[in-house]
Amino acid sequence: MPHMIRGELSAKISSFLLGGIVLVLTSGCQSGQLANPHDPASVDIVDAGAVLNAYNDARDRMIERVARREISRADAEKLLLDYVKNESSSIDVDLIPEDEAWEYGDLFRLAGDWTTANQLYAAAANYAKANNDTDRFVNDTLRLAWTQAQLGQVDAAIETARSTFEVPPAGRAPILFSVLYEIVPAGQGKGKDKELADLLVDASKAHMSVQVDPQSEGGKRFLASRTYHLNGARTAAIQLYQKSGHDDRARAVLDEYNQMVRGERSL
Repeated sequence: MPHMIRGELSAKISSFLLGGIVLVLTSGCQSGQLANPHDPASVDIVDAGAVLNAYNDARDRMIERVARREISRADAEKLLLDYVKNESSSIDVDLIPEDEAWEYGDLFRLAGDWTTANQLYAAAANYAKANNDTDRFVNDTLRLAWTQAQLGQVDAAIETARSTFEVPPAGRAPILFSVLYEIVPAGQGKGKDKELADLLVDASKAHMSVQVDPQSEGGKRFLASRTYHLNGARTAAIQLYQKSGHDDRARAVLDEYNQMVRGERSL
């Protein structure tokens, strides 16, 4: 996957966005289409960052419109899905820069193309590791594990997720969130529930080891929500052990989590 410099292309996309082109229906839902944030005929490759920004803006606006009952949730979701599918369909994966592979992975994932997303997240994780970028390595590796679980490669997903446990404590914050809310839901029920439960327990321990600045806003939010996510992980792990016929392990893990929660409260 060649690395390319696309400053001119990025400038074109930025000018379109700054010009006020927004991905959202501006008048009713009768047209059934979302405005394109750029002209694909004028660029070499769709800019994933521009598309994702437009998608996120549209999603927020769609949530508001669903709340006002101007459009159904199903119609809103279809419009967003159709948009990212259309944008991703014209992308030549071989032209994607290595340092932007994670953004294109996000785009293909949102489009439901987990196979291509898997390829791109693998490239992104390798690039981040080679360039000693811990933040990108952790996030892209966890997304790779998510795609592997979606594709039924649960053993590989577990191994991939565990590779993030060795990063310094300051870089471990995303681990439990991804394992609990993405990897386990994607992988459960595929014959590896006990192993996924083990992963949850170890991810919870990694979560307890995360180092944050308690005076920063992000650090305060992390610490304030830590017990909540630990409780969620405990419930999920126990259910997975029980479903896989490991009631004895479920009882032992309950004690382990209670100790973790007590330790959190004593901090």
